[in-house]
Parts: sequence; structure tokens; C-alpha cells
Amino acid sequence: MAPIITANWEAPAGQQWLVPFGLGVGKVFKIGGGIAVKHAAGRFL
Repeated sequence: MAPIITANWEAPAGQQWLVPFGLGVGKVFKIGGGIAVKHAAGRFL
């Protein structure tokens, strides 16, 4: 998931931008003959 940065030009000064902050971890591993991915992420707006 890509974060979405937004701007509200009609908002009061200093409150125009919303920039999310996030962190995620993941692991790729083999199960039998296939590949699986486990991933967890969090985002703060």
C-alpha cells in the first residue's frame, strides 16, 4: 500500500498538508513448491 499525501488549500495556515507515517515488515518463504509472503504494516495519519 502506498501512502496518500493530500493538500487542502482552503484549510487554515499550517494545516493544509496531511502526510501519513507508516512502518511495515514482511517475510517471503517457501511452502512446499510454492512461495508465500507474510506482511504486517501500520499507518498513522
